[in-house]
Amino acid sequence: MPLLAVALVLAVAAIPVLGYVRLKSGSEEIGKLIAIAAAAASFSLSAALAFSVLDGLTLLGYYDRNFHSLNSWKSYALIGVNIGLNMYILMRVIVFGIGIALYRWSCRLPPSTEETVGRRAGTMLLELVGFILAFIGICTLVYLVESTGFVMLLVPVFVSLIPLYETLVLPWFQHIRSPSLKSEDMADVQAWIDDLCAKRKIPRFHIRVQTGTMANAYVIGGLVRYLVVIGGGLLENMSKGQIKAVLSHEIAHVARRDVLRLLPLSAACGTFFILCVIYFVNPLFATEEVIYILAGMMLSGIFALPTFWTLGFFMRKMEFRADRLAVEYLGEGALLDAALLRLADLNDESVSQKYWSHPSIEDRVKAIRALPNTQ
Repeated sequence: MPLLAVALVLAVAAIPVLGYVRLKSGSEEIGKLIAIAAAAASFSLSAALAFSVLDGLTLLGYYDRNFHSLNSWKSYALIGVNIGLNMYILMRVIVFGIGIALYRWSCRLPPSTEETVGRRAGTMLLELVGFILAFIGICTLVYLVESTGFVMLLVPVFVSLIPLYETLVLPWFQHIRSPSLKSEDMADVQAWIDDLCAKRKIPRFHIRVQTGTMANAYVIGGLVRYLVVIGGGLLENMSKGQIKAVLSHEIAHVARRDVLRLLPLSAACGTFFILCVIYFVNPLFATEEVIYILAGMMLSGIFALPTFWTLGFFMRKMEFRADRLAVEYLGEGALLDAALLRLADLNDESVSQKYWSHPSIEDRVKAIRALPNTQ
């Protein structure tokens, strides 16, 4: 019942905010503060749904099962299956999935992809398998080291396993059937990239096109090589020179190995957050008092701030450095300058808009124009 009470408090606070943002976004462009309020309300409501599900499962006695009865690695692996399944449904599907959907609904944002139901279902299945395997591995390791007293040393492993799976493995399954750049009538751009990679000895990577309206591009890691993904919205609405500029920025991330640099930093920041939750937030939740559970949620948010700030600080620095290297690849700054401004236009965002992980387009353009021979 305490969880249901917390869910009601969160829902009552979130629903009016979402309704207000929905009305506001229908008549004018919403500002930064309203967007932040929409995000907070969206994830508060999705968290309320997760708490409601948890409360229902508790009432059904779902968490009263004695998984330790066998006292073997198999029983711990079974615990991993249970935790992985629950974490995926509660966190990935309900909290994050529904939370993002509510945010986009309230702000009237168009869908960024045009995935079929079958393809989305396949991705979700792969994600679920990854969660379950990750927690089976973690729980098995706990069984092996529990008697030594060094269980807390596994926290970095716990923090890293799922991000590693989603960074190094899952994207390749998601884009295994995605078209390549050549198939999108971009053979000349691909030829320029091949020549650049040969001259610069850039690590191997594949380029895949995410069909739909996504007007963005990004790079992720892989077990063997990197993967650069470019949205169909860019290919349809940018000139080939601008597309080349966007890809040169992503290739710069590959050359600098930025994805691999972020992984240990993410693990360190995530470990800090998890330890804070274990030692400071969990005791508040253990009281099963509504006021303390709400306080624990607020405290979790406070602990998350330095985590995101640290990651965001280094990611913004990486963006500026990737822009600088991209200009070197292109031989001029004008193309990247124009591509960034076009990117803001396609996504209907202000050039002064800043994000936790990316500097504003305005700041990036200023930095590019300040480079030698880019005026």
